[in-house]
Amino acid sequence: MPSLHGSLVNSHTQILLLSVIIFLTFGMYISITNIGNGGQESLQAASYGNLAQNLTCMLSGPFMGGLVNYFGPRWTVLISAVPFALYTASLLAYPYIQSGVFIIVAGALLGVGSAGVWTPQGIFANNYVGMRAKGAAISFFFIINALSGVLAGALVLGMNFKAEATAISTATYAAFLGLGVTGIALSLGLVDITKVRLPDGSVVRVDKFVGWRTELRDLLHATVAPRMLVMAPFLVASQWYSPYQFNGYNAYFFNVRSRGANLLFYRLASIASAFVCSWLLDRTVWTVRRRGLVVWLLITVLFVGSWAGGLYVQFTDPSTAGQRPPHIDIATGRYWALWPIFTIWGFIDIANNAIILWLIGCLSPQANTVALYTGAMIAWQSLGQAVPWAIDASGVNYRVQCAISAVLGVVGLGSLLVASIQLPDRTEYFGQESRLAIDRLELFKRLNVDPGFD
Repeated sequence: MPSLHGSLVNSHTQILLLSVIIFLTFGMYISITNIGNGGQESLQAASYGNLAQNLTCMLSGPFMGGLVNYFGPRWTVLISAVPFALYTASLLAYPYIQSGVFIIVAGALLGVGSAGVWTPQGIFANNYVGMRAKGAAISFFFIINALSGVLAGALVLGMNFKAEATAISTATYAAFLGLGVTGIALSLGLVDITKVRLPDGSVVRVDKFVGWRTELRDLLHATVAPRMLVMAPFLVASQWYSPYQFNGYNAYFFNVRSRGANLLFYRLASIASAFVCSWLLDRTVWTVRRRGLVVWLLITVLFVGSWAGGLYVQFTDPSTAGQRPPHIDIATGRYWALWPIFTIWGFIDIANNAIILWLIGCLSPQANTVALYTGAMIAWQSLGQAVPWAIDASGVNYRVQCAISAVLGVVGLGSLLVASIQLPDRTEYFGQESRLAIDRLELFKRLNVDPGFD
């Protein structure tokens, strides 16, 4: 019978554990955000909190790869999980203390926490499985994360179903807080990358940490690497439309129980998206390039159709012209006419993030290098959220926000197309080491330092 320690160091166990931690921390945060206005009727502080979150995530993200390489996943994730519970506590306390400062400070700390949980996720998904299962591992993370939205949507819908209020109850926030604290405790089960064993018994390929000077140099290479710059417009655009979707669409048009139902459908679509993307990205009979192009085509078709509908709703609804009708309730026919748009956005959200992480994994087979690229990716994506959250917090008209999001989405899809075309036209991911890994080896040689891998 395998020992507990033997089971814990198994790479699949570690992937499952980190997925559950993300489910209970980041998943609960994003679920509250998806409801709109932090779950409140109208809370400008929530928009500023999200702005602070994305600014600090953008600033800390590039350095998080080095921190994970130095401290390891356990302590990085443990410390990073705390701000998620703190942010929920700030929203729980708001009706009683009316402190927007608490929400904004908690949001700023949350940005560091977001980078701290997602950087290890990039390593786990791309380096804790075989080459033929990258898409499945990435999608597994997103399925678990999407389940948090299903749970959150069910909580909001169930605990607020009899009330037609526009803010969620204190008990709902308390439930989210309890789940976040559980995620913090589970972080202690993560183990150092060097102790993890792959299914075939081999160890994860990782080089030794040789100092912050080298780490910062490699970080700069990762952030401005040509293929990363090609992806940058898509990285920015993939996160840009979140404020509009959750505040300008979900929170603006629907009452709280309808928002809970929307979140439920949004995340169910996300789960379906993860399964579809997993199957497409792991089609080993296709070349790597073809897999990327097929997913690009799927995202493009869904984006054009859903945003055409979103633009129509936004520009024809009388409420955006100064005539504020009642919030739409789930019991009305109009709700069921509008819900497909938000549901398709849920599918697109996971498809975007799945192919981004998959593309990051295509850049290098080295765990430390993937950590650096993941940190750079987080910085670009955080930039793509920080600016629109600032726009939302400043009160820019939702018609303008909707139009900007649609245009940038099209630009981002063009960027994704170019990145997909640049993928290798063969069934294997790597014919040689990435340029960043080669640069690192050359630096090691100049410094006469053992690189720590063959």
